[in-house]
Formats: sequence, C-alpha cells, structure tokens
Amino acid sequence: MDIFSTIAIISCFASPIFFFSAVGFVYLYVKNRLQAGKEKKKLEARIATISRTGLNAVRESWFTEIQNATYASELEVEIKYIYPMMRFLGYGLQDLRMRVEAIVRVGRADVKGIADWVVYTDSHPMIVIEAKAIQQGLDANVQEQARSYCFALNVPMYLLTNGREVKLYKRGVGFDELVFHATTSELPAKWGELYDLIGVST
Repeated sequence: MDIFSTIAIISCFASPIFFFSAVGFVYLYVKNRLQAGKEKKKLEARIATISRTGLNAVRESWFTEIQNATYASELEVEIKYIYPMMRFLGYGLQDLRMRVEAIVRVGRADVKGIADWVVYTDSHPMIVIEAKAIQQGLDANVQEQARSYCFALNVPMYLLTNGREVKLYKRGVGFDELVFHATTSELPAKWGELYDLIGVST
C-alpha cells in the first residue's frame, strides 16, 4: 500500500484537521521529491558539460600532436590515429572491432580478406576502416581494397587513412562518393563536418 492510499483510509476516520495536515504533508513530500529531481538533473547536466569540456581539451591536444607525428608502422597509425579519432567521434570499445574477416569474390573464387577495422552502430557494421603506413598514398588500389570489404560485409561507408590524410566514401553500386577529405592539418577545422557524417550523437 502506498502513502496516498494510507492517507486516504485514515482520513475517512480522522478529523478534518488531521486530513488537511496529511494533505499538507503529501504536498511537501511531493514538492521536495520534485525539487530533488530538478537538482539531480542540474547536477547531471553540469557533469555532462564538464565531461564534454574535458574531452574537447584532450581532442584539441591530440589535434596538435598529430600535426607533426611520425608513425613507424601501419599499426602505429591504427593506435595513435584511428583509435583516438573513433573515440572522439563518440564510439565506445564495443563499437570497434579489429581484423574482421571478409570473404571477397575475386573472379570465380572466394578469397578471405581481413578488414583492418569495422565500426559498428547498434551491433550493425557501418564503417570499414583501411589503415595504411604513413608513406603509402591512399590511391585507387587502397580504395578498391576497402570497397571490396564493404561489399563483403554489407557496410555502407569506408574510411581510408595513413595518418596524413583521411578519406571517407559512401559506397554505391557503380561508383562510390567521396563525402569527406582532409589532410591532418585540415582536420581540426573540418572536424565538425566529419562528426556530422559519422559521429555518434549524444
């Protein structure tokens, strides 16, 4: 039995004075609970603001670090460039998978390929990421490799990066659309554009 039911039963046998006292108590109780709820929401909003501010500061520091960074291998590009980028775009650990097997059709044969990274949203693969060493260009061969993984995994977009530039394509049937391109030096200014395309809204 809740508090309101109890008060209703007691008020049937009590004096008017008790009844109005009980109503007053309920009013104050509800008012305090509502006030506590508002304070909780204010506190949560402040914490969220502080978290965003801190995250933005870390991201700005990363922007500065990658301007003149060198990477000894493709793996370093993945760890120091791709992983932070995806986290700053709002993806969690559960959204990021590495070395995802993809069966690619080559002529009449099925060939096992390995996508460097696949980004998931609500357990659905959304972006294939192809990482390359810093000295390697993001040419048509690299694009075709990522595109084949997209078809194999039924993924709508793919991203190419070598730590010096980022290219994001939307997969089509006959051809793919380049929807974002930025060098590392351009990335801070174009970050909002990239976030609008593939960032996780909060």
